[in-house]
Amino acid sequence: MFSMWNFIDRIFYKISSNYRTNVFLSKVTNHSRDVKVLGIVYVNATNVIIGKNVTIYPGVYFWGDGEIIIGDNVDIGVGTIIFSKKK
Repeated sequence: MFSMWNFIDRIFYKISSNYRTNVFLSKVTNHSRDVKVLGIVYVNATNVIIGKNVTIYPGVYFWGDGEIIIGDNVDIGVGTIIFSKKK
């Protein structure tokens, strides 16, 4: 019985992970498809550009009305707040 619950939990985790990634990528202006979102990420920014091979951990906030550019091969840690402001 335990293995069945473990299997169901893995399916739920995979579905929720794909959902979070797709929602995040729909809010981002420009991105590559190899972005990994490992938890809930908050986007309240108007212009976010994400590079290749980027991993975003839970609790990250993107705020502001200026441009935010995340380069290639970047990991953004738990609870990071990235704020931008127009000049």
